[in-house]
Amino acid sequence: MAEEQGRTKGGRRNVEASLLLSANERANSKEQGSNVREKQEDLLKAYAIENSIWFTEDSFSDNDFIDEGTESKVYTSPKDKYVRKTINYKRYSKTPQEFLDNRISLHNYLFPETNYELIGFTEVEDFTGKKTFAFVVEQPFIEGSHVDL
Repeated sequence: MAEEQGRTKGGRRNVEASLLLSANERANSKEQGSNVREKQEDLLKAYAIENSIWFTEDSFSDNDFIDEGTESKVYTSPKDKYVRKTINYKRYSKTPQEFLDNRISLHNYLFPETNYELIGFTEVEDFTGKKTFAFVVEQPFIEGSHVDL
């Protein structure tokens, strides 16, 4: 139940992507490993292109770039008081479905003040310079300061 609350807080695209992958997973339950990951990525890319939510490289401007970490790059969002992130899901998840369930849905349930909203998909460079499938999310920007110890 908690996961479902987090899934709906992730927005319409999060729910649709989860349903699409869940239905396909049941149909192809014998698939394993990288085949599952590649199939899920292909399904999501086709879904994104069909629904005009596939972000190309030129969708992200250097002028909008804020920072990057081990799994994502952070940009300003056209939405006021939000940031946009491109997340390389493979850093902490084995499959896109796992990322949707554990990183978006569970995060949204546990941390509603920094809710992830899935807005699309893209390709980013991984640490080797190779293009890899990624999620595009928006989340509220929260100003803070570092704690001095």
